[in-house]
Amino acid sequence: MSSSVVSQCTDDDIISGAQACVNCYQQNCPGGANDFFKFIQNCVCNSGSGPCASQCAGANDYCTTAGCNPNTGCSKTCSNCLDTYVATGKQCDPAGSIGTCCNADSNCSQYVNGTNTNCQ
Repeated sequence: MSSSVVSQCTDDDIISGAQACVNCYQQNCPGGANDFFKFIQNCVCNSGSGPCASQCAGANDYCTTAGCNPNTGCSKTCSNCLDTYVATGKQCDPAGSIGTCCNADSNCSQYVNGTNTNCQ
């Protein structure tokens, strides 16, 4: 990721807040964002045997559409399950098992490191 993109996204955080910064990284590092959300999807869905597989099996839910949320179509049941299992110390902890996968993927690690460093 170029330094100009990092600067732009950091400026977005200063001007519009952390979510604008994350959105900027998602737009400018789509491979990293896609990989990150795919790792989460693989963990919570796990081909039908993950902790949220049944709660997130709907047509617009996370096991079908990685990255969804209640505003974009995920059911509340799915969202609640994600809140439970994609959390610190839980089965699909973004800094734990997801982080291990992400660190081995250069696009994912650039995305996560950029957002964690610059979008606080």
